[in-house]
Amino acid sequence: MFWIKLIQTIQKQLGKDHLLCSNLKYRIGFHNGDLPEDVRTSIENAFKNGVIKVLACTTTLADGVNLPVSTLVIGSYCARSGNCISNSDYKNIVG
Repeated sequence: MFWIKLIQTIQKQLGKDHLLCSNLKYRIGFHNGDLPEDVRTSIENAFKNGVIKVLACTTTLADGVNLPVSTLVIGSYCARSGNCISNSDYKNIVG
């Protein structure tokens, strides 16, 4: 199955014990700026293709990535640093 190959690929890059690898077993992924770009791209593609069913993310997805989302939950408009997303970023995320 494709998702098993996805897990194996990400394990090679991040290690077997990485939280993302543990979550992918349940078809749950996350996407943030701390992940290497190729891992983020793999996560995006897996979500687009229905391999990942639930995706938690930061505002990294406001940077022009179009994903087929049916339900969106925004936990906070502001990061821990106190920086809040702009109106245009908000519209891009929910758009």
